[in-house]
Amino acid sequence: MISKFSSFLLTGASIAPVIAVYAIMFGAEGNYFVATILFAASIALTYFGLVTLRRAKAKVEDLGKLLFKSVENADNFSLGIILIYLAPLLSTSISEMAWLTVIPAVVMFVALSISGQGFHFNPLLNILGWHFYKISTQEGVTFLLITKKSIRQTARLNVGRLTEYTLIDLE
Repeated sequence: MISKFSSFLLTGASIAPVIAVYAIMFGAEGNYFVATILFAASIALTYFGLVTLRRAKAKVEDLGKLLFKSVENADNFSLGIILIYLAPLLSTSISEMAWLTVIPAVVMFVALSISGQGFHFNPLLNILGWHFYKISTQEGVTFLLITKKSIRQTARLNVGRLTEYTLIDLE
């Protein structure tokens, strides 16, 4: 299973596009120093999140071939992440943004994502070809499966355990 720090890095990758939007907004208002820092942070979070996922795939506990009896697409996003992605658009300018509201909201989102293992709500991973599925085993246990494959029917996959109820396709 991955550590809390790895979960933090994966969550960071999920909010990297939001940080890039803020960078663009700061740049549009002429604050190029802050824009550059935010854009660099966005790139770094994306990079470290993807490296974390690649390393986790190589180091997680291999559970072997798992036969699952049902599969359901879980590529949808929670309302919370959609609101965070849209938050920069709710203000006419970056200087008018209510930072005393935005910063605690982002911190709360990150904390809830890490503690609730919600890092899988990551549109960046979807863009890069990763898919998320709710699968049920023969014993009736439901897991979230992260894979680059498109799964349309039950199958037997070689999986590893990222978290207690999150699996990653190792093939």
